[in-house]
Amino acid sequence: MNSMFRRGLLAIATLALVVLPAAPCFACSCGAASPEEQARASEVIFTGVALDDNSREGSFAEVAVRFGVDAIYKGELEPITTITTNNQRNACGYLFRAGSTYTVFARVFDGKLRTSSCYATTEGEIEPAEYALPWGSPVAARPEIVNEREDAPTSSPWVPFAVVGATLLLAAAAIWLRRRERPEPRMRPPS
Repeated sequence: MNSMFRRGLLAIATLALVVLPAAPCFACSCGAASPEEQARASEVIFTGVALDDNSREGSFAEVAVRFGVDAIYKGELEPITTITTNNQRNACGYLFRAGSTYTVFARVFDGKLRTSSCYATTEGEIEPAEYALPWGSPVAARPEIVNEREDAPTSSPWVPFAVVGATLLLAAAAIWLRRRERPEPRMRPPS
Protein backbone atom coordinates (compact mmCIF):
# COMPACT_ATOMS: atom_id res chain seq x y z
CA MET A 1 0.00 0.00 0.00
CA ASN A 2 1.31 3.38 -0.82
CA SER A 3 1.60 5.96 1.94
CA MET A 4 -1.00 8.28 0.39
CA PHE A 5 -3.63 5.56 0.49
CA ARG A 6 -2.75 4.70 4.10
CA ARG A 7 -2.98 8.36 5.11
CA GLY A 8 -6.37 8.62 3.42
CA LEU A 9 -7.67 5.57 5.28
CA LEU A 10 -6.31 6.94 8.55
CA ALA A 11 -8.00 10.30 7.89
CA ILE A 12 -11.34 8.59 7.13
CA ALA A 13 -11.12 6.44 10.26
CA THR A 14 -10.21 9.43 12.44
CA LEU A 15 -12.98 11.54 10.95
CA ALA A 16 -15.52 8.75 11.47
CA LEU A 17 -14.53 8.44 15.14
CA VAL A 18 -14.81 12.17 15.68
CA VAL A 19 -17.99 12.77 13.67
CA LEU A 20 -20.03 9.76 14.74
CA PRO A 21 -21.50 10.04 18.19
CA ALA A 22 -21.09 7.02 20.39
CA ALA A 23 -24.26 5.03 20.88
CA PRO A 24 -25.63 5.39 24.37
CA CYS A 25 -24.92 2.50 26.67
CA PHE A 26 -27.22 1.99 29.60
CA ALA A 27 -27.50 -0.56 32.36
CA CYS A 28 -30.41 -0.35 34.73
CA SER A 29 -29.65 -0.96 38.37
CA CYS A 30 -32.23 -0.14 41.02
CA GLY A 31 -31.74 0.06 44.75
CA ALA A 32 -34.03 -2.01 46.94
CA ALA A 33 -36.83 -0.06 48.62
CA SER A 34 -39.89 -1.15 50.54
CA PRO A 35 -43.35 -0.35 49.17
CA GLU A 36 -43.75 2.38 51.81
CA GLU A 37 -40.42 3.95 50.81
CA GLN A 38 -41.43 3.85 47.13
CA ALA A 39 -44.72 5.58 47.98
CA ARG A 40 -42.98 8.27 50.07
CA ALA A 41 -40.44 8.95 47.29
CA SER A 42 -43.13 9.31 44.61
CA GLU A 43 -44.78 12.67 44.10
CA VAL A 44 -47.73 11.21 42.20
CA ILE A 45 -49.37 7.78 42.44
CA PHE A 46 -52.43 6.81 40.40
CA THR A 47 -54.18 3.91 38.71
CA GLY A 48 -55.23 4.37 35.10
CA VAL A 49 -55.44 2.92 31.62
CA ALA A 50 -52.57 3.46 29.18
CA LEU A 51 -53.86 5.23 26.09
CA ASP A 52 -50.61 4.95 24.17
CA ASP A 53 -48.31 2.02 23.55
CA ASN A 54 -44.55 1.93 23.98
CA SER A 55 -44.38 -1.83 24.56
CA ARG A 56 -41.98 -2.42 21.68
CA GLU A 57 -38.54 -1.32 22.69
CA GLY A 58 -37.12 1.27 20.37
CA SER A 59 -34.44 3.88 20.54
CA PHE A 60 -33.16 5.17 23.86
CA ALA A 61 -35.43 8.16 23.45
CA GLU A 62 -37.70 9.43 26.16
CA VAL A 63 -41.32 8.69 25.28
CA ALA A 64 -44.58 10.17 26.52
CA VAL A 65 -47.47 7.86 27.37
CA ARG A 66 -50.94 9.24 28.05
CA PHE A 67 -53.13 7.70 30.74
CA GLY A 68 -56.82 7.90 31.48
CA VAL A 69 -56.72 8.30 35.28
CA ASP A 70 -59.18 6.22 37.31
CA ALA A 71 -57.99 6.73 40.90
CA ILE A 72 -55.45 9.05 42.54
CA TYR A 73 -53.58 7.94 45.67
CA LYS A 74 -51.13 10.84 45.90
CA GLY A 75 -50.77 14.19 44.13
CA GLU A 76 -53.09 16.08 41.81
CA LEU A 77 -53.76 15.06 38.20
CA GLU A 78 -55.94 15.83 35.23
CA PRO A 79 -58.28 13.06 33.97
CA ILE A 80 -55.85 12.57 31.06
CA THR A 81 -52.25 12.63 32.29
CA THR A 82 -48.96 12.20 30.42
CA ILE A 83 -46.08 10.23 31.93
CA THR A 84 -42.58 10.09 30.42
CA THR A 85 -40.20 7.14 30.56
CA ASN A 86 -37.28 5.75 28.58
CA ASN A 87 -38.20 3.44 25.74
CA GLN A 88 -35.74 0.71 26.77
CA ARG A 89 -35.80 -1.63 29.77
CA ASN A 90 -32.02 -1.56 30.10
CA ALA A 91 -32.28 2.24 30.47
CA CYS A 92 -34.76 1.72 33.34
CA GLY A 93 -37.71 2.47 31.08
CA TYR A 94 -41.15 1.04 31.75
CA LEU A 95 -42.97 -0.41 28.75
CA PHE A 96 -46.72 0.23 28.65
CA ARG A 97 -49.38 -1.48 26.48
CA ALA A 98 -52.33 0.61 25.34
CA GLY A 99 -55.57 -0.52 26.95
CA SER A 100 -53.90 -2.09 30.00
CA THR A 101 -54.39 -0.82 33.54
CA TYR A 102 -51.35 0.28 35.55
CA THR A 103 -50.66 1.79 38.93
CA VAL A 104 -48.03 4.44 38.20
CA PHE A 105 -45.55 5.81 40.73
CA ALA A 106 -44.03 9.01 39.31
CA ARG A 107 -41.74 11.89 40.20
CA VAL A 108 -41.39 15.32 38.63
CA PHE A 109 -38.22 15.95 36.59
CA ASP A 110 -37.81 19.04 34.42
CA GLY A 111 -41.49 19.84 34.87
CA LYS A 112 -42.62 16.42 33.57
CA LEU A 113 -44.04 13.44 35.41
CA ARG A 114 -41.59 10.59 34.96
CA THR A 115 -41.59 6.91 35.90
CA SER A 116 -39.11 4.10 35.50
CA SER A 117 -38.78 0.40 36.19
CA CYS A 118 -37.00 1.37 39.43
CA TYR A 119 -40.19 2.87 40.84
CA ALA A 120 -43.06 0.71 42.08
CA THR A 121 -45.07 1.15 38.86
CA THR A 122 -46.92 -2.08 38.21
CA GLU A 123 -49.49 -3.52 35.86
CA GLY A 124 -52.91 -3.69 37.47
CA GLU A 125 -54.20 -2.19 40.67
CA ILE A 126 -52.46 -2.16 44.04
CA GLU A 127 -53.60 -2.73 47.58
CA PRO A 128 -53.10 0.81 48.98
CA ALA A 129 -52.55 -0.38 52.57
CA GLU A 130 -49.39 -2.27 51.47
CA TYR A 131 -47.92 1.10 50.47
CA ALA A 132 -49.29 2.97 53.48
CA LEU A 133 -51.54 4.93 51.11
CA PRO A 134 -55.16 6.05 51.53
CA TRP A 135 -57.81 4.58 49.27
CA GLY A 136 -57.64 6.19 45.84
CA SER A 137 -59.85 9.15 45.06
CA PRO A 138 -62.02 8.55 42.01
CA VAL A 139 -61.53 10.90 39.08
CA ALA A 140 -64.31 12.76 37.30
CA ALA A 141 -65.35 11.42 33.92
CA ARG A 142 -62.62 11.60 31.34
CA PRO A 143 -63.11 13.66 28.19
CA GLU A 144 -63.31 11.91 24.85
CA ILE A 145 -60.00 10.17 24.19
CA VAL A 146 -58.23 10.83 20.91
CA ASN A 147 -55.58 8.23 20.05
CA GLU A 148 -53.71 10.33 17.51
CA ARG A 149 -50.23 11.12 18.79
CA GLU A 150 -48.92 14.59 18.03
CA ASP A 151 -45.63 13.99 19.82
CA ALA A 152 -44.58 10.84 17.98
CA PRO A 153 -40.79 10.42 17.83
CA THR A 154 -39.28 11.91 14.70
CA SER A 155 -35.70 10.71 14.95
CA SER A 156 -34.59 8.03 12.53
CA PRO A 157 -32.32 5.08 13.26
CA TRP A 158 -30.67 5.70 9.86
CA VAL A 159 -29.05 9.00 10.88
CA PRO A 160 -25.71 7.42 11.99
CA PHE A 161 -25.49 5.48 8.70
CA ALA A 162 -26.15 8.65 6.70
CA VAL A 163 -23.40 10.45 8.61
CA VAL A 164 -20.93 7.61 7.93
CA GLY A 165 -21.89 7.55 4.26
CA ALA A 166 -21.49 11.31 3.90
CA THR A 167 -18.12 11.18 5.69
CA LEU A 168 -16.86 8.43 3.39
CA LEU A 169 -18.02 10.31 0.28
CA LEU A 170 -16.29 13.49 1.42
CA ALA A 171 -13.07 11.62 2.19
CA ALA A 172 -13.14 9.85 -1.19
CA ALA A 173 -13.71 13.18 -2.97
CA ALA A 174 -10.82 14.79 -1.09
CA ILE A 175 -8.46 11.94 -2.04
CA TRP A 176 -9.58 12.07 -5.68
CA LEU A 177 -9.08 15.86 -5.86
CA ARG A 178 -5.64 15.61 -4.31
CA ARG A 179 -4.57 13.00 -6.81
CA ARG A 180 -5.87 15.13 -9.69
CA GLU A 181 -3.79 18.11 -8.59
CA ARG A 182 -0.51 16.17 -8.65
CA PRO A 183 1.58 16.72 -11.75
CA GLU A 184 2.03 13.68 -13.98
CA PRO A 185 5.50 12.13 -13.64
CA ARG A 186 7.67 13.05 -16.62
CA MET A 187 9.18 10.30 -18.58
CA ARG A 188 12.74 10.63 -19.71
CA PRO A 189 13.32 10.25 -23.41
CA PRO A 190 15.04 7.01 -24.32
CA SER A 191 18.74 7.36 -24.81
